[in-house]
Amino acid sequence: MPASLVPIERFSQRLYLAFWLLLLSVPLLFAANWFLLASPSLPGAMSNCPTPQLTPYQRVAGFASGLPLQLLVMAAIWQLLRLFDLYRKGSFFSLRHTASLRRLGGLFIASVALSPLSDALQSLALTWRNPPGQREISFGLGNVEVMLLFLGLALLAIAHVMEMARRHYEDNSLTV
Repeated sequence: MPASLVPIERFSQRLYLAFWLLLLSVPLLFAANWFLLASPSLPGAMSNCPTPQLTPYQRVAGFASGLPLQLLVMAAIWQLLRLFDLYRKGSFFSLRHTASLRRLGGLFIASVALSPLSDALQSLALTWRNPPGQREISFGLGNVEVMLLFLGLALLAIAHVMEMARRHYEDNSLTV
């Protein structure tokens, strides 16, 4: 391995460990938000509303309706783990590398599509026991979703470029 790649490998090792820590903490923090905090953080448009005391049913329903989006977040972190595992091993032009980039871009785009649905389900779950006329369904797209959409598209483009570079690298390595 060339000495010029050692700093990249070291930095990738640190990020790899940080992403493991993040992967382990996301489900714990998500569960703690719904089951341990007296007043959990609410999704999207409901985040500006005062938080009433939630019943156990509302906590379970809020947790369950937000779980698919959290699983997407964890899948994206897993793809980042795979990428930085490759980088720390010095692998930059592999099929696994471009596949992970492509999956990460797809997960970002999928989270944009799932986020409003998750917010709507959570708002409905939290207000379901309200009297008729006081139930809510709220959803929307914000700056975060727009940013994730463009990052996802950029990652798909980068994956395509890296796949072309990988093929070129393979062709050159076969040339004597």
